[in-house]
Amino acid sequence: EQEAKLAALMGVITKYVEENNLDGQIFVADKPQGIAITLSDRFLFDVGRAELKPPALPALRQLSGLFRGIGASISIEGHTDNTPVSAGSRYSDNWELSGARALSVLRFFLDSERLSPATFQYAGYADTRPAYDNSTEEGRQKNRRVELIVLRQLQEEQ
Repeated sequence: EQEAKLAALMGVITKYVEENNLDGQIFVADKPQGIAITLSDRFLFDVGRAELKPPALPALRQLSGLFRGIGASISIEGHTDNTPVSAGSRYSDNWELSGARALSVLRFFLDSERLSPATFQYAGYADTRPAYDNSTEEGRQKNRRVELIVLRQLQEEQ
């Protein structure tokens, strides 16, 4: 039953991305740990910042509606590239920036969308889990991301 819900979720998100021309901004993949929804940092944030940009809010609102009935835990994971934060940044390093970005997405789901706090976990990974090669500008851009992972539940039903 949960696999059917996850497959349906993936289909709905893929359709939303196509209908709203968000191909370069939101990516969906079925991974062993769950459905991974990867959001480009350019879509969510200004450079070096962790405040959500207004154009990202409709997509996050759409995701929150999908998450409301899914009955799964969701891990919100912030990632950066390997470029150090700029000297004037309010964040001391990429650990702080990646964590702050994941927390911004979490706060949106909790404060604006009133989703259950028990549904979520969040983490900042800085540049320790690159998805692409950091030696190219394109690779660095793809590494700056927030991943929302709708986790497959492996524990026994209580």
